[in-house]
Amino acid sequence: MRNVLYILMFTLLLGTGMSIAAGGSGQVRLGYTYIDEEGNQSVNQATFNQYEGVGLSLEKFRYRFDNGIRLKADLKSITLNNRNMVFGIEKSGLFGVRGYNNQYRRVYDFDGASKTRRHRTGAKLWVYPHKFVKIYGGGDYTGKSGRMEPLFDLAGVTGSQMIDYNQFCYHGGIRLNRHDGMFQAEYRAGNYNDDIDPDRDQSRFRFSMHGLLPVPGYDWLVLTGWFYHFETKYDLDDFEINTNYFRGGARAKLPSNFDLNYYFLFDRT
Repeated sequence: MRNVLYILMFTLLLGTGMSIAAGGSGQVRLGYTYIDEEGNQSVNQATFNQYEGVGLSLEKFRYRFDNGIRLKADLKSITLNNRNMVFGIEKSGLFGVRGYNNQYRRVYDFDGASKTRRHRTGAKLWVYPHKFVKIYGGGDYTGKSGRMEPLFDLAGVTGSQMIDYNQFCYHGGIRLNRHDGMFQAEYRAGNYNDDIDPDRDQSRFRFSMHGLLPVPGYDWLVLTGWFYHFETKYDLDDFEINTNYFRGGARAKLPSNFDLNYYFLFDRT
């Protein structure tokens, strides 16, 4: 038996390039997408995330103010459920803020009844209180729901699975740079909530530090170190998993572009 997929898609596109004074540019796109499908909707991954309707996009938008602040935006399919948007404002060496939002659909069966949808929204920011110091942070929210089919269960033993979960993650840290040396400390945490199986609800965090330090008087020799502590805790019974990891070593720059690396590991869970 042969699966056939026919797609007829018309897109009326109005593309307008625009130049804003001397410091900006971008492109506005407005169109309509019509889709006519026949056959197995799960075989062509390129069509999973296609939606019919009016689409509005602002692509490759850039604007630079006289004081050096830059605006950037790439907002695709703003009016449709397959939107993919990235935007930000920043000034080199001082600060920056970036945000994003995107959605994706995955189809699993012939007629498209079994599918999942994922949406993701997040932002990050950073500031430089000193040219050698960077402070940063951010957050990310992801949700996914729908019905998922096993892809490689040819015997049909495993049935379909309903999913409906969301997770929120956030982080913050500081990074110090001076000449060839570097030190960074970071904290990351997240919460996972499953509306179908609450037994899987959990929280987790990780604290990490790593750095590079050239040996004074011996610029060809660099000491390295990395440590992190990771912890996961399940809400149902307070069951915890902890990991401590440390890696230390040294790197020697030898003649003729050769490097000699030595390191040791400690890992306990």
